[in-house]
Amino acid sequence: MKSDRKEYALDSPQVRNAKAEYDSVEKTYLENFGADSLDRVILLEPLETIPWNYKVATRYLRYLIKRGKPAKQVPKEIWESLVF
Repeated sequence: MKSDRKEYALDSPQVRNAKAEYDSVEKTYLENFGADSLDRVILLEPLETIPWNYKVATRYLRYLIKRGKPAKQVPKEIWESLVF
């Protein structure tokens, strides 16, 4: 199935802007919930050159911050058995 999400070069303005916005929100999230609060959470698809991926992850982090509850992390035993 073909995706309608356009991929961009890593240094494109679209990717840089989306990543900068994500980084800012991620920093706020980590300040609220702790430096290790995203250690076992998968937010981005492997294709980090699609700005849409950053935008979805950014929206999710904003939602969690607003809600006041951190994302559920994958249990450590399962996380350690995953192959990336």
